[in-house]
Amino acid sequence: MKARRKLSREFKLAAVKKIIEQGLAVTKVTRDLGVAESLLHSWKQTFFVEGVVQQPPALLLVFYRPFGVGLASSRKANSSNSTF
Repeated sequence: MKARRKLSREFKLAAVKKIIEQGLAVTKVTRDLGVAESLLHSWKQTFFVEGVVQQPPALLLVFYRPFGVGLASSRKANSSNSTF
């Protein structure tokens, strides 16, 4: 059985910055560094919660939906505005 590696905080932050600042794919970074994809996602979330890194605005807006607006009402509103 392999001994577990102890990765430094600096190593983890550099890996996270590769996906956030350089825009590299998570799968590419994990392959290059030899770490699991779930680890990189975990490090990214940890640094985001700590305020060390910020998510790109596009990633935050993807999941935005105003409070009280459900999918049914959104679909109904979109279908009535359709020009097809």
